[in-house]
Amino acid sequence: MAMRTAAVATGAARRGGAVSEQEPMATPPAIRLASSAAAHAAALAPAAFVASPARIPLTTIERRFWLLHRLCVAPVANIGRALTLRGPVNVDAWVRAFAAVAAAPSLRRRIDEDDDGPFGHLGSPAALAVAAAAAAAAAVVAVVSAPYDLARDAPFRGRLLRLAADEWRLVPGAHHTALDGWPA
Repeated sequence: MAMRTAAVATGAARRGGAVSEQEPMATPPAIRLASSAAAHAAALAPAAFVASPARIPLTTIERRFWLLHRLCVAPVANIGRALTLRGPVNVDAWVRAFAAVAAAPSLRRRIDEDDDGPFGHLGSPAALAVAAAAAAAAAVVAVVSAPYDLARDAPFRGRLLRLAADEWRLVPGAHHTALDGWPA
């Protein structure tokens, strides 16, 4: 506690204020940080929106997966998983959560090519498809194994399948270009 008190007292002294010995323990650090950030928010410049360029250079990993995709039509670079959910499911919350994740630039990135070679560009995010699943196994295979058109399809997709009143299957799928490497 002595080190914590000394740290808070040093910070208060730098700000020109005083601190009691009980103050460091009275307010949790996260609350102090949030209130300090809120107090200084007006002095911060607003974040500027930077539009994505129409043509984004590919990373080395993206270029490798693009080449693999060109050489092999089979979905060898697909990643997928089927997760069983039991109990009540808030479908709207799952759809919103999926939309928030799918909005990430790396999950909206398409890879196209022209005379200058392959390049990346951003497209619309994928939406979570919700359906009753009469043939759940086939629906899972469709998400996990269906090939991606790297120029047109979002490299991230998913389906929420209702198997029974209280049983669901969440099936996220992605192409390796969205999940490997570091986007440019």
